[in-house]
Amino acid sequence: MISGQVQLSTTLRQRKKRENETPEQRELRCERDRKNKKRKRQLETDEQREARLVRERERRKIRRVIEPVADHTDHQEEIAEIISDNTESEMISVLIESDPLLYSILSVQPLSEADRELLQKFRDEMNNLKHDLCPAMHLKN
Repeated sequence: MISGQVQLSTTLRQRKKRENETPEQRELRCERDRKNKKRKRQLETDEQREARLVRERERRKIRRVIEPVADHTDHQEEIAEIISDNTESEMISVLIESDPLLYSILSVQPLSEADRELLQKFRDEMNNLKHDLCPAMHLKN
C-alpha cells in the first residue's frame, strides 16, 4: 500500500507541474516525449511490439466501454483516476466491482469459427428473404 501512496503522490506532483508549465515548456516536453517514444519503438523486439499492440487494443476496448458509461454516471473523475493510476487488470476489476453492466460487456468471449460460420449463414439467409406483401394487407394501405 505504501508504494501505491508514493506512486499517487508522484502522479499528483507531475500533474501539478504540467498544469503550471508555460506553452513553450509544454511544447518542449511534448517534443521530448515524442522523440523518446519513437526511439523506444524503434528499439523494441517483435515480441515486445506484439505485447504493446495487445495492451493498446485492450486499453482502447476498455476506453470504448468506459466513455459511454462515464457519460451516464457521476463517477467521471473517479474513472479517470482509476485509468491513470492502475494497470489494466486492476482497472478492470475495480470497474467491474463498481458496475455490473461493465462485467457483462467485458466478459464477452469471441465466437468460435463454427459459431461465426453459423451466424454468417443466418445473416445470408436473412438477406435473401423477399419481402412480399400479403394481398389483404396490401389492400389496407
